[in-house]
Amino acid sequence: MEFKGNRVVVTGKEKYEADYLFSALPSHVAGKLLDEELLDIAHTSATVVNLGYHKSVLDKSGYGYIVSSQESEDVLGVVFDSNAFPREEEGTRLTVMLKKADLKEEEALDSALQALRRHLNITLKPDVTQVVHAKEAFPQMNVGHLSKMQAIEKRLKEKHPNLRLVGNYLYGVGVEDCVLRAKSVSESFFKTVDS
Repeated sequence: MEFKGNRVVVTGKEKYEADYLFSALPSHVAGKLLDEELLDIAHTSATVVNLGYHKSVLDKSGYGYIVSSQESEDVLGVVFDSNAFPREEEGTRLTVMLKKADLKEEEALDSALQALRRHLNITLKPDVTQVVHAKEAFPQMNVGHLSKMQAIEKRLKEKHPNLRLVGNYLYGVGVEDCVLRAKSVSESFFKTVDS
């Protein structure tokens, strides 16, 4: 992939031209194409366990929880997917994020189920399971990250005025952070067009 001019992207198969370009590429890919400083963003990996139950097993509201790094837990957090993204059918969908990235499927599933038993008193065996190794999925926003991102964006805006970065490595890793970023960036383009 390559950026040509301000509005053209060339891949191995196609050439795309657009009024505005939004890059949601991971920082290690965007760094090779756009700004090498993006390559300096460290990332951590995790194991993600998705669990599905045909019946309702969760008696909590909200979207989930994060476990403090001070706790001696294998779990980073749990997302209550069935609360965050409700469906008409009854059931519970949960995503458990584990600190260790190299767990075998059986180990990951066992860790996730033990955490649900301890934290949420869920003892029922799930009907559906999926284990995914999320490599380099969580950017680490160390001291100075914000000013580094602002400097990169300023350079890119001068070099590629119609290109904007969106993604979890910029200003927050959560879904809400990414949605807010995408909304803010798209609105800034529309303001430019309307003025």
